[in-house]
Amino acid sequence: MAGLCAAVRARELGLDVAVYEKGDRAGGSMVLSSCVVWRYRDLATFREQCPGGDEELQREVIERTIDGMSV
Repeated sequence: MAGLCAAVRARELGLDVAVYEKGDRAGGSMVLSSCVVWRYRDLATFREQCPGGDEELQREVIERTIDGMSV
């Protein structure tokens, strides 16, 4: 999933990209998680558990994902 997201962003920036999958189907770990997407309930908990992460990126994840997805 991360590779697909990176490819999308690269295309948005005007780059030519190719995505290669080493498995027999796309999805990588996303397939293994039964396609479950989750996020922290709040930025404070996210920062506490991932203090080395990029705070602005963490804020974007919290603010731009659907509230019903939080666990």
